[in-house]
Amino acid sequence: MALLAEALLESADDQDSVEYFGARLHKEAHRMADMINELISLSKLQGAEALPDMEPISVDDVVNEAISRVQLSADNANIRLTSGRSSGKFVNGDHSLLVTAVANLISNAINYSPDSTPVTITQKITGENTVQIRVTDRGIGIAPDDQARVFERFFRVDKARSRTTGGTGLGLAIVKHVAANHGGEIKLWSRLGTGSTFTLELPLYTPNSGVPHAPELAPELPTARHGRVLQRGERNKAQ
Repeated sequence: MALLAEALLESADDQDSVEYFGARLHKEAHRMADMINELISLSKLQGAEALPDMEPISVDDVVNEAISRVQLSADNANIRLTSGRSSGKFVNGDHSLLVTAVANLISNAINYSPDSTPVTITQKITGENTVQIRVTDRGIGIAPDDQARVFERFFRVDKARSRTTGGTGLGLAIVKHVAANHGGEIKLWSRLGTGSTFTLELPLYTPNSGVPHAPELAPELPTARHGRVLQRGERNKAQ
């Protein structure tokens, strides 16, 4: 940002250069603000043994609000966001954090998908006590060696693409900690050239139930189970 500001000052008499460097400086300022806000959120999540103000949260509302939050980005990339049937289920949690986690997953799918491809958000109830929120893209996919690192802070699968989209490299790390603080987990299936499915798994709300304390998370170590290959029927549902 300092270099861009210096270039801007030195180009005061060149209107085209002023507009070019000014736009880049503006973009970098917003990216830095996003990074600071996400680092603050991540720091709070890592230090919390349990979240305050837990209450029954509609899974449908979380998914709908998350989609609404990233709709403009999807429209700009001509990416169609589709959601599955409503579940009518509730989880015990923090509404804002859950929306942020799901929005981060959808935003990640948009950023790593070719233009004009779909991103799908579905819900599935497993057993009697768990809801899965799945975000599936048909993007570039993630190599097996990288799947074990995608939930690390600042790790990026495609650095060039991340610079273009202005990502901070913190979105999936935040998802990991939100899941853990809600007694859930985040899972990943991916194949190069096919796409990826991120599954946020959360315990369902039942009256008088609580959420377990978040497990102790070692720094930079993902809690997800990586590289799991879906069976044909399960893959079709995810896609």
